Amino acid sequence: MRERRRAERVRLSSVSVRLSGIGGTTVVDLSVLGAMLQVPLAQAAESSVVLEVESSTQILDLRARVVRSSPRPAEAGAPATYFVAIEFDDLSMDELVGLSRLIDENREFEDSSSDTTAVRPPAWS
Repeated sequence: MRERRRAERVRLSSVSVRLSGIGGTTVVDLSVLGAMLQVPLAQAAESSVVLEVESSTQILDLRARVVRSSPRPAEAGAPATYFVAIEFDDLSMDELVGLSRLIDENREFEDSSSDTTAVRPPAWS
């Protein structure tokens, strides 16, 4: 069965991200509507957060709300991490343009990536 998404999602390359100041945040995928993140701390559903994204061409501070958060299965001795789904909240036109540009810049990375071992979040219903 093919997934139905409301917006195209891409993985990011060469960007630094933090979720409301939390380092160690990794973007699993990103769209103009939201993102799936891997974060070292659990986040409360419905809480307000800011996704801070720094690429070689721009810095974005994107307001969002946490949709869900779940623990990622950890390997023995590895620190706990969490999959956190966020939905962007009331972005300005400039933020949307910047986000779209970031997605376009990373679409080529997504198309050329042959990494099939990437960690994927759980399928939520």
